[in-house]
Amino acid sequence: MAAEDFTLPKGTHTVALGLGDLNGIMRGKRIPASNWDNICKNGNALSAALFAIDMTCDVWDTPYVNMDNGYPDMHLFPITKPVSLPWEPGVALAFARAEGMDHKPVPIDPRQVLIRQLDRAEKLGVEIKVGAELEFYLLDPETGMPKDKGNGVYSLERAAELEHVLGPIRNNINEIGIPVEQSNPEYAEGQVEVNIRYDEALLAADRVVTFRNVVKQLAFKHGYKATFMANPFFEQSGSGFHCHYSLWKNGKNIFADNIRQFNVYHNDQIVAGTTIFLTKNVIHIQYIGSDTNKNKLGSLDFLFYKLINELFTDYKFFDFGTSNENNGRKINSGLLY
Repeated sequence: MAAEDFTLPKGTHTVALGLGDLNGIMRGKRIPASNWDNICKNGNALSAALFAIDMTCDVWDTPYVNMDNGYPDMHLFPITKPVSLPWEPGVALAFARAEGMDHKPVPIDPRQVLIRQLDRAEKLGVEIKVGAELEFYLLDPETGMPKDKGNGVYSLERAAELEHVLGPIRNNINEIGIPVEQSNPEYAEGQVEVNIRYDEALLAADRVVTFRNVVKQLAFKHGYKATFMANPFFEQSGSGFHCHYSLWKNGKNIFADNIRQFNVYHNDQIVAGTTIFLTKNVIHIQYIGSDTNKNKLGSLDFLFYKLINELFTDYKFFDFGTSNENNGRKINSGLLY
């Protein structure tokens, strides 16, 4: 999937070359355009300790890189054609791969873990594609707190209030080649979500690393600090990183025939519905939804009666899955009668 043309865009004076560390933080170096041809040919040397540091930049000894062996170097080589950053004129960005001093992949490079799994899938004749949904908080850099107030999840009013920062994030990231599908306010003040279109798994992973990096840059440009921490505020909604997987063979999604959607209508309105995934013997419930009149209408009773007793009588098991309330220890209140 590596590019072969690493020509710099016209007017470039600096190239940011980097890749993801163990925590998905993009790390690397900024290179003057005058040295770019040399980097493309010989690589950019830096310590392999890049893959042995934690979120606080503490360096951990590993069998591959440690104090005793002097934290040996590795080299970064570009794998994507540099693209101009619209918010930083004269600067281009390129994604890199890591190569050890032995000219082999670096064993502790997390990207290699995914590559090995994709090689296994390829031997099975399967291509894996992934779509990513990333939630994050936009905070006041001075206070570390959200600037907006209240829960405005999916509110177009809240979306308009955040457009001065989310608009540039969507548009600029699209412009550098990461296909953003949509954005929305999420379930807490200051929390938002941006969705990236699905693609081949390794490309999708590289895009996520790049996305996180440039979101932080763009947020800073517009007076915010972006954080992808799982839960920066204990009492508020946590930020998810949702990955949607599909398996492809001969250009076709081989999961497509196993996924079904069933809805219940009343007066031409959907009053209940579910998404199911079919395996050989089991019907797995993926999502269940209903309106507030479910008790009066019996819409969920009707839905599951039809599924269990009429449509899928040949199946042995019906799996309702796990509640997402109180770590699965409580039935979702919206489903109680």
